[in-house]
Parts: sequence; C-alpha cells; structure tokens
Amino acid sequence: MPVHHGIAHVEVARWSAKLRDPLVLLVSGGHTMVIAHSGRTYGVFGETIDMAVGNALDYFARSVGLQNPGIPHLEECAERGSRYIPLPYTVKGQDVSFSGLVEEALRLVRKASRCPTCA
Repeated sequence: MPVHHGIAHVEVARWSAKLRDPLVLLVSGGHTMVIAHSGRTYGVFGETIDMAVGNALDYFARSVGLQNPGIPHLEECAERGSRYIPLPYTVKGQDVSFSGLVEEALRLVRKASRCPTCA
C-alpha cells in the first residue's frame, strides 16, 4: 500500500491530538507544504518550489562546518544569539522559495569569516 511519508506524520499528529480538519505546515528535509485536511482528503495550498526548509537548514549547517545532523546545532546557535538577521525568501502565489535565504546566509558568513550567530 503506497503511503506518503509526510502525510503519515500529519495523520499521526491529527489522530493523537484528535483534530478534525487541521491546516498544517509540513516541514522536513524533503517536504515543505501548506496542506489542509477536509473530510477524507488533503489539499495542498502551497509548497516549496526549490528547497525544502529542512534541506536548506542542513545544507547551511554543513556549509559552515557544523556536525551532522545540523539542525540541532543551528538551534543551539540560535539560542545563544542576540541579533535578528533578516534573510530573504520568496513567495510566488502560495508557493515559497528558500534557496535565496541559504545563499544570503552563506554570503553573510563568508563576509564575517565566521557564523555570525554561533561565534
């Protein structure tokens, strides 16, 4: 029986929280989608047109030399950080693009010669 991995995660959360028709932001290494459940089906309202958020964060972490998996290390850095650094992202209709966010973050790291949040 074919199963959509991302929807399986949403279903487990929906059943355990006893939600009927949630609107969900599904974020993982391979998926970034805004989806809604209605009746017996899901509808996709928007998704990434290039890089999933989890993949973008892992790519950035590897690029700045953080250990794998990178996301927990990025979270640690963010907790120690004291500055908010705005980064660009693109919304086209209901779809999103994050590759520009990664490229700008890497440009800022190269410019500072270190990770601005972690150092």
